[in-house]
Amino acid sequence: MSKNKRQPTAPTAAKRRSANSVMVLVSVLAAIGIAAIANYVVYWQYRGLSPEARSWVRFDLTSTRRYSLSEQSRAVLDQLDTEHRVVTMLGGDTIEPAQQQRIRDLVDEYARASSSIDVQHIDLDTQTDRREALLAEMDAMFAEDTESIRQSIAEGLRLVDRYAETINKIESWLGTIIDNGVKLRPASIQNQRLADLHSQYLRLQDQAKRLKQLRDDMLGSDWQKRLESPGVVTDGDGENLPDYTALMANIQQYILQLAGSTLPDTPGKADQLRRGVVIDNLAPPETQQTAREAQNSLAAMVQQVPEFFKLVRRETDPLLNVLPPLRYRDARAILNDKPCVLLTSGSDARVIPADLLFRGTGDTSTSQVNDLFVGEEQLTGALISIQLEPPPLVVFIRSNIGLRAVSITGSEQHRIEGVYDEVTKRLLAMDFEVAEWPDPVNTDPPPLREGQRAVWVTLPYFRPDVNRSESLDNTNKDTVAAFLQERLAKGDGAMVMLYANGDTAPRLRGESPPDTLVQLLGTFGIDAQLYQSAVQLQSEDDDGEDRQYTNQFIVNQWPKSPIVGDALNGINTFFTYPIPVELTPQPHLKQTPLVEVAAPIMHVQEAAADGKTGQFTPAPGSERQRVVIGAAVEKGDGRLVTIGSATWAMDEVLSLAALPDGTVGPNLAERPGARILYPGNSDLFVNSICWLAHEEALIAASPRTQDIRRIQPMSSGALKTTRILLWAGMPAAILVLGISVGLMRRRA
Repeated sequence: MSKNKRQPTAPTAAKRRSANSVMVLVSVLAAIGIAAIANYVVYWQYRGLSPEARSWVRFDLTSTRRYSLSEQSRAVLDQLDTEHRVVTMLGGDTIEPAQQQRIRDLVDEYARASSSIDVQHIDLDTQTDRREALLAEMDAMFAEDTESIRQSIAEGLRLVDRYAETINKIESWLGTIIDNGVKLRPASIQNQRLADLHSQYLRLQDQAKRLKQLRDDMLGSDWQKRLESPGVVTDGDGENLPDYTALMANIQQYILQLAGSTLPDTPGKADQLRRGVVIDNLAPPETQQTAREAQNSLAAMVQQVPEFFKLVRRETDPLLNVLPPLRYRDARAILNDKPCVLLTSGSDARVIPADLLFRGTGDTSTSQVNDLFVGEEQLTGALISIQLEPPPLVVFIRSNIGLRAVSITGSEQHRIEGVYDEVTKRLLAMDFEVAEWPDPVNTDPPPLREGQRAVWVTLPYFRPDVNRSESLDNTNKDTVAAFLQERLAKGDGAMVMLYANGDTAPRLRGESPPDTLVQLLGTFGIDAQLYQSAVQLQSEDDDGEDRQYTNQFIVNQWPKSPIVGDALNGINTFFTYPIPVELTPQPHLKQTPLVEVAAPIMHVQEAAADGKTGQFTPAPGSERQRVVIGAAVEKGDGRLVTIGSATWAMDEVLSLAALPDGTVGPNLAERPGARILYPGNSDLFVNSICWLAHEEALIAASPRTQDIRRIQPMSSGALKTTRILLWAGMPAAILVLGISVGLMRRRA
């Protein structure tokens, strides 16, 4: 008997749809898992690569090349032959989280690009122990700078303790006279004199107590050892990075109170009090004895205080002339109070405040971050400057214009005043030295250290004006021109600022005294045409008859030069009243056009623009398509730059900015959310100074600074939404698509 084999039952449509749905879900999850595992494996392998190998596998596809270093920075890193350490100390609410991350990303790029860079990141909010250990390390690193003031503090504290015995004795004598009610004549005057003298010694005692308390708070209980061997981690018993300047200032204040007023006043007042003591023969013997003891005490003060005063003066005079350790003081002010980036090499260090790495600040309300990130410029500049000894000196030479360029005081904080504040801040941040020569006729120029290069910047000179007597005297200009001629021959650099002067026109030669600065430029093959200016067509009516011209130009395309290169291309740079300069080739000169203005309709002629926008009649043949208004020239080791615009590097242009609320104007660059309108002006000045100082490696072409964003930064809300869509939205969409396909098949 045969049995029929049972055929398997075919799956139903519902089962097939369920199986397909499961397969789709499994495929989606498998794809996500494979992608995650592949990314992790690649990242894990990448972390183990050397910096050289990483450069072959990392690709920066951001529109602003955010994760790329400029060629200049890479060249500097390639030349490092010693270990350098870069430490970020970031946190708090004074700098936006997005800015903090941007700084860390940049520092990591330096470590990837060079094995000589060691990077550490310290979170100021959570890693207080690491921060305190680093501060103690900085105290030891600056030991050579602080040695003199530490020795003076130790000597001053020793003297204060030794003087205390005499001060306490005198105060006790005066206090006893007051407590015993010794009669003085005349009572009203003598009692007040006694109270005043006694209060001076009480103040000295209080000062000594406060000084000791400050010593213990700052240096801890083992303060003598701290002064001898800085760099000890205190664990709360004192400061890890003490304020030696403040402690020395308190010692000096005590000395001035003691030797400057109290001791000199004491003998005379004590003698007057001694003469005023009343000894009443009819009074009880105890009262008479008290009066005689008061006389004896006052007589002892008259005899002993002068000798004590001489001793104090002899011992404390050197302490009044102790200078603060400026490098340590400035570094401490940042390390103790601000988020910053620290660069160390050997026994030297540079500290860069975090807010100096941005042009402007972030807007907390909208989480907007200013795009002008100049971190690479600052870090690369610090890498170079830490190896510069001595650093270049930039000297602003005051002209007859009467304006101050920059003023740097020796107070606790630098105070910078004048019309070149903005560029001066950048130069100081790069460790350049900056000074001003206020009177070239009657004073000597700032001295140079041995081997130090100098760059001399002449401020613009007023055109001759009968209403300005100083503009009619050429003595200042003639002195400066002769001085620059001499310094350029010795290899220095010079930047000559130009100002319009119609008296230099060829048709007036012989009628006006020659412009000696123009003659100086002529020796470098530069014809500075101060009698002419360029204007461009601003608007016209439909008939082309009513034309309005302007003397304002915005330049964002640049000729090739060692100063600009590709650094400023696409960056707006503003010039007003541009003065043409023509280059005449000469033997032994290397001339380079530096700045050109161009416009579809442009004219160059005498008195073409009077500082106002308006109408004028162009002269025949005055049309131009391009005009050079700036040039750089090398003559031997001497270098010279001149640009035909008086205000292009002044604060009124560099600080022009637009705020998020639409406000536009000068002095707004540091406001929250500010967008600088003409960032190229500052870059052009600083780059020119670096080239003039023969420090081309300092000329930054940072992609973060120079590139123009094609896509604006996302807001925090948009960024959060995008992340949700990427992580959850795409898998959900695939799942929905699979279910939809299954339903469609079911209907079929």
